[in-house]
Amino acid sequence: MRPLYQALVVFLVSLIMPPIIYALFYTSLSLEFLTSHTYIFGSLLEFFLVGFLCMVFAIMDHDGKEIYGITGKGIGTSSAIGMGLILIHASIKYASGSPIFQPTLQAFAQSLAQPFPYNIGFALFSAFAYGPLEILYVVFLVVKFDKALIAEPPTVLSKGTIITTLLWALPHALNVIFMGPLALINVVKVIIIGFVLIIIFKKTGSSMGPMLYWTISNLVL
Repeated sequence: MRPLYQALVVFLVSLIMPPIIYALFYTSLSLEFLTSHTYIFGSLLEFFLVGFLCMVFAIMDHDGKEIYGITGKGIGTSSAIGMGLILIHASIKYASGSPIFQPTLQAFAQSLAQPFPYNIGFALFSAFAYGPLEILYVVFLVVKFDKALIAEPPTVLSKGTIITTLLWALPHALNVIFMGPLALINVVKVIIIGFVLIIIFKKTGSSMGPMLYWTISNLVL
């Protein structure tokens, strides 16, 4: 399958399928039950509809893991930048009076509340699904769009970078329908974060820093 088709399939599945599946669940399960079991339903949907398809396509194409920044090359610089972003993010939240390093993602918070030792397994799975796997999704789209648009060698500010940044923010933009203009603030934030994380990946050749930052910020910041 051509890289462009792969990228579009991965994006459309992640955009369209979650609300459809939730709607199907809602026909047989109550909303209260679904929201109280986000650590199961939400994490599974995040895993299968966001990152899993990327892994399947990568395996089918025999892509080396270094293509997606899963390599020792640049890992030190990438991780250092990721840690720096975490400290900046935490400092801003702390200065604004908001709590830091406390569970903010519903699926992760619910996972931690489960009886031991199940809480460890659920927490690790939700952290993986909402952290590294989401960044793999972003990196996959960048790589495939760059390849499809014949960016040889791919530049830092490529069409793939711009397209992926905007597509990653699109689901958040749809929240404007339900939450009003204030949701646009979150859209702008997502665009900036997405762009910065892609630049880190492209400049260092490692996706470790983006994965580290996004996992911590998504779960506890």
